[in-house]
Amino acid sequence: KVFPNPANESVTLKFNNNKNEETHINIYDLSGRLVYENINTISQLQINLNEFKAGVYIIKMTQNETVYTSQFVKS
Repeated sequence: KVFPNPANESVTLKFNNNKNEETHINIYDLSGRLVYENINTISQLQINLNEFKAGVYIIKMTQNETVYTSQFVKS
């Protein structure tokens, strides 16, 4: 789950991580450029968007071999 969407100052990612597994989080702009990456073992993460330009972003979260994708709009 990604909220709020659209976002202005920050966006929160909430995902299932009951076993505290390592989760790789990558955010890409629409040109495919990696603009953020993080590895953690928590189930909720708030990301500051002050350095992000307005536009649409793709989120890729990977746990083990399972990949989740989502998107959000930075206004």
